[in-house]
Amino acid sequence: MAGEEFAGSTIRPSDVIVKLKAVQDKPNTVCNDNSHSIKAHEEIQQSSAMLYFGGISVALALSLLSSPSLALKEGECEVCVTFLGKFYQSLKDKDVQFTPAEIEKELLKTCKDAKGKENRLCYYIGATVDAATKIINEVSKPLSSHVPVEKICEKLKKKDGQICDLRYDKQVDLSTVDLKKLKVKDLKKILEEWGESCKGCAEKSDFIRRINELMPQYAPSAASARTDL
Repeated sequence: MAGEEFAGSTIRPSDVIVKLKAVQDKPNTVCNDNSHSIKAHEEIQQSSAMLYFGGISVALALSLLSSPSLALKEGECEVCVTFLGKFYQSLKDKDVQFTPAEIEKELLKTCKDAKGKENRLCYYIGATVDAATKIINEVSKPLSSHVPVEKICEKLKKKDGQICDLRYDKQVDLSTVDLKKLKVKDLKKILEEWGESCKGCAEKSDFIRRINELMPQYAPSAASARTDL
């Protein structure tokens, strides 16, 4: 660890401790001379002061080393990081001008078509018409400076912890899954991800029929792999 500047010299806390001990260990006989006693007293005061300031440096360094990192853990904020990553790439692909105003305009367009958890993320950052709060500038401004999306999500997490609580639902392999074994809520999720609903559906078979009808449109590769359609 680097030493502290004290009285024009660089010191280390370990040096101060050695010096203080040496002064305190001097034989009592040397203090018979009044001037020498005063000098020894001054040395003790100076060494104590040096130890105090050195101790502050040690404590500060230890506190910095022991403070938890604010960086995102692996898999944390997955919806935020994934969605903003795709959005940032789309801006580059479309050669959009990287200004906060243009980015905000594009983000509103993208969020208008967002589904599921990504739509919920848009709601949290204020990019939907029904959003209760507006912190969309916390995305558009840093993105205009090409700040990594992970760093943007870190800051958004401080604004609203719900943002990093969002997780993608486990994806169902529609090419092999037995729809009859899924729960109704899972069947509804499939339709919701497609932006569809099942009006008038009362039985599980109704939801399955609706999914089979729409699968060629929303999951053509899965539909072509199935033999029961």
